[in-house]
Amino acid sequence: MRILRDYYLAFSQLTDARLWKPVLWAIILSLVTILLCIILGGAFLYQLFDSLSNNLAGWMIWADGWMEGLGVILGTLIIGIFGYFFLASVYAAFLGIFLDGALDAVKELHYPNSDWIPP
Repeated sequence: MRILRDYYLAFSQLTDARLWKPVLWAIILSLVTILLCIILGGAFLYQLFDSLSNNLAGWMIWADGWMEGLGVILGTLIIGIFGYFFLASVYAAFLGIFLDGALDAVKELHYPNSDWIPP
């Protein structure tokens, strides 16, 4: 029965803005972080393949353009896939930064007499 009470308390506080602020900030910052990793990784791969194709231009001139483009596209896609798999970890890290305000809101509403460790 205690778990049902805890779920009821959690759902009853979903309209509190202090709970949504850390969630929204964590979503925004984690998506921006993953997007920046994809953009910077793609730019790095473009520079890498451009330098490689300039060094190998003498004997591989027939495949210069399409191999460079294919390498950049596939490499950026792989970085995006890794970003997708690490999105939950990045989100949890950002949520941990902003979680103190949400914990204060829960304490004020449901557990005003309990002593919690200060942030």
